[in-house]
Amino acid sequence: MNSRNLKNFSGAIHSGQMATLPNRWGKPTSQKLKSTSKKTRKVCHRKIKTAAFRPHVVYLLDIGKLQDLKFPTFWFDNTPQGKFMLSIAFGQSKYYIDNLSENIKRGVGQKLRRGEWPLKAPYGYLNEVKQRNIAIDPEKSKIVKKAFKLFLEGKTFTEISKYMGGFGIAKKDGKPLKINQIRKMLTNKFYVGIFKYAGEYHEASHKCFISKELFRPPKSD
Repeated sequence: MNSRNLKNFSGAIHSGQMATLPNRWGKPTSQKLKSTSKKTRKVCHRKIKTAAFRPHVVYLLDIGKLQDLKFPTFWFDNTPQGKFMLSIAFGQSKYYIDNLSENIKRGVGQKLRRGEWPLKAPYGYLNEVKQRNIAIDPEKSKIVKKAFKLFLEGKTFTEISKYMGGFGIAKKDGKPLKINQIRKMLTNKFYVGIFKYAGEYHEASHKCFISKELFRPPKSD
């Protein structure tokens, strides 16, 4: 392994990004460290980074490229016994990550069976953190409803985007929504009580403020 690969490995351990390292047969192997949400990333930040690089860490210790490892709550000695204990710690981390993933999937599945949208609420709705559900935004829902009416009146996507931007419904940088974002909103069946998640449609339990008469999705080009 050259110094560049070692630098990539060290940087990945710190930042949780992509690193390319040789495996035991000398072939490059990529490891990408990524979690599904900000909250999950905070919980298992160190565990994910270490467990994902388990084969490379042990290999680098065996060939002498790594002399020592330091952890906030784990003491390591570069001896056969130390590497054995390190392998146990890696196994515990792997179990923690897999168990966390299963719990998240189970929680999402329960929300879907109840007809609850598990992700960020669309325009006109808001996520209620305490109740862990979605509710109608009393202010922005009026703007979104007017946007649907404007589309039926023949207004363009650009005009609708400017209208919504004037009332604070815009991108994070304050610029108007893109045309494809407006199109996605106007074709989103979530507004009439149906949503699609992981390729499957579900009947929603949230309240709707867009009637089926008002919901007339634009035809695809």
